[in-house]
Amino acid sequence: MQVLAFLVSLTGLATIAVVLRLWTRLRLRSAGWDDLLIVVALAANLVLFSCRVVEIHHGLGHPGETLTPDVLQTQLKGLYFSLPFYNLTLLTSKLSALALYTRLFRLRRVLLTSYSLAGLLCVAGTWIVLSAFLFCLPVRDFWSVAPDHAPHCLPKKAVWLSNGAFQVATHVVVLAIPLIVIPKLTLRRRVKAGLFLLFGLGLVVVVISIVQLITVVEILTRGGDLTHKSRTTALLASTEASASILCACMPPLYPLFSRACSRCLRVVHARVGRQGAARHYPQTVSIHLTRPVIENPVFYDGFRVGGGSYTASVEVVGSGV
Repeated sequence: MQVLAFLVSLTGLATIAVVLRLWTRLRLRSAGWDDLLIVVALAANLVLFSCRVVEIHHGLGHPGETLTPDVLQTQLKGLYFSLPFYNLTLLTSKLSALALYTRLFRLRRVLLTSYSLAGLLCVAGTWIVLSAFLFCLPVRDFWSVAPDHAPHCLPKKAVWLSNGAFQVATHVVVLAIPLIVIPKLTLRRRVKAGLFLLFGLGLVVVVISIVQLITVVEILTRGGDLTHKSRTTALLASTEASASILCACMPPLYPLFSRACSRCLRVVHARVGRQGAARHYPQTVSIHLTRPVIENPVFYDGFRVGGGSYTASVEVVGSGV
């Protein structure tokens, strides 16, 4: 039950992040292809979560000999349907990130790299998803538990390891694109640090993906009971899928975070003002208007409507007695 609760929490966070992202983009009238792709990723992740629930309730992590043939068959059906939707979640979340890059960074190299990688993901991703659906022919051979039946399937070791290596490699490239570009932008250090933090969260997905690939290698090379050993792999795969959605949603949620911080600051300033008035301090109010901090000919944040916006800070100045 702890595993199920963990998966529910992760999937819930990913869903909330996508909903907040869509709400923010629609309020600012700046929705794009990247938002549509992340919705597809979330839908695939919800199907993946449903498959995990089926697997958990049918003995995932328990030795195969302790399960009845019907229970084991149902668990393998859940595994079969989880594989294509796991890969689809990762692919569409990366395509969403690349679509976002084309809106944010107007450098020719970034555009060329993003479009080229997106094309590669579409071509290779089609094979990865189709190979998961058609891993065995007929497909029922995947969950057949008859001892005298020889299934006609693709080689697990070659297909699963190559697909896993491709996912790790593309995770790294998608993460590297903004981290290489940001230092070259003429932005304030605080802004650069914030951008590094937002885009650098993708490192979490890279680490999880590498650990996931290592566990798959150990299972396939050592052999043994797949049902008993695949619990950790299934948990890591679901974590990777939800984390990829969360990380892809962080940069577009910048306006929401900014507004929340601004409201907190206004509350603090209001309290300071009330304290000053209670002490009968002579006070003046100074309002400072500043241009947006993110302003660069090759960087467009895509978050504002119109030609620009301003941020305001209110300062209460008083003289003590």
